[in-house]
Amino acid sequence: MNRMFTRALISGAVAALAGAAHAATPGFVETFQSGLNGWGSNPSLVTLVTSGGADGAADAYAAVSDTGFSELLIRRSATDGPEFSGNFLAAGITGIAFDVNELGIDDGLSIRVGFGTLGNFWVSNTSIDPQADTWETFSVQLIESNFTEVFGAGGTWNAAMSNVQRFQIRHDADPIGIMPDPSTGDFGVDNIRLIPTPGAGGLLALAGAAALRRRR
Repeated sequence: MNRMFTRALISGAVAALAGAAHAATPGFVETFQSGLNGWGSNPSLVTLVTSGGADGAADAYAAVSDTGFSELLIRRSATDGPEFSGNFLAAGITGIAFDVNELGIDDGLSIRVGFGTLGNFWVSNTSIDPQADTWETFSVQLIESNFTEVFGAGGTWNAAMSNVQRFQIRHDADPIGIMPDPSTGDFGVDNIRLIPTPGAGGLLALAGAAALRRRR
């Protein structure tokens, strides 16, 4: 591979990643190093912790907590920022992964992800109960069989993934409901990443932006 061609590949990958400023882009990673960046919740409390994240002592992460037995979740909508919204199918986003830590004691949480619009929302069938004070990785492939539609009268999976407006990381025990389950407890989230279509990772790796974070 000659230098000119290599430089063109890298430039193209960097340009693709720069598109994250306008819409969801494969390989994008939310590290929280620059702040919460629009991530929030209600009634759960979401705070930025500047140390102790998945990548070490100096790594920041988002902490989600509730002491009043209310819904426990962290969310991002299109109005908060475009990085996790848009047409996931056209963009070639095929999976979601993040690092999660059940802070303090084990509260027996069931952490899942949800995607879609206000009228067409889907939640992952699989969940993770993180260990106390241990960073673990949760990932799920974005295919219809891995998700359950919890809100919407006959909305399709393709329609939801073609126009993602809401993204949640939430506590939701079986059976999956429309709303996250009430709970007291807390968990940390770090390195939320959009997984590209297999084969596209080479370009992103050249740009140095799609490497998955190591579990501590």
